[in-house]
Amino acid sequence: MIGPVAPPRPIELLRASSDQIRRAADLLAEITGETDPRRPVRRGSTRPAPDPADEADRAAEDRTRTILEAQRGFVASLRLEQIEERLGPR
Repeated sequence: MIGPVAPPRPIELLRASSDQIRRAADLLAEITGETDPRRPVRRGSTRPAPDPADEADRAAEDRTRTILEAQRGFVASLRLEQIEERLGPR
């Protein structure tokens, strides 16, 4: 006669369901990547390739940030020179 089987532990159920959810998410990402021509999937990855427009926007923001930092540095050095001129030689 076969004895009763112990019920699975809750942690085992969570692991099994999280593995299933992960596999389903990977499958959906792959399907979405195959059907959406704007978002190609890289080989070996289920992550969509970055959008070129987003990369261009990011590059423009970086350039703007760099220019603003240079302008602030230049203005700060001018102010320092003006302060030193007002104080005169020591």
